[in-house]
Amino acid sequence: MVMYKHIYTHKHVYVQVYTCIYTYIHICIQGLLPVDEHLQLSCDGVHESLADINVCLRPQWYGVVCGRSPTTGELLVPLSDEQKSSTCEFLNSLILPKRFGMLEAQLGSKDFFCGDKMTTADLSWYNLKQQETKTKF
Repeated sequence: MVMYKHIYTHKHVYVQVYTCIYTYIHICIQGLLPVDEHLQLSCDGVHESLADINVCLRPQWYGVVCGRSPTTGELLVPLSDEQKSSTCEFLNSLILPKRFGMLEAQLGSKDFFCGDKMTTADLSWYNLKQQETKTKF
């Protein structure tokens, strides 16, 4: 698995390979990323599913569509009460049950998502579950 961080400017694309390689090696040494490529793909899948869930939850958390302004920190494009209610309804009736169901199916009766020990996917899952318990929809 090769990880690159791309930085785009108006004329060039820069790739931060060394930062990503260092991070990758550090995580592998700590044992939080599987060495097996198939398990790495499973970890990537869990991370992407959790990222999708976070994207869907963001408007509900902040009550806005576009998050915060990168210059002022101001909340951008506030949701109306009706939109907040609709967002909550879709999250609880469709989006979250489907996404969590997919993750629970992958986990099954195992203790960990990817292999027989904890990985970054399990830590990300734990982090999301902690946010979920603190957030009321």
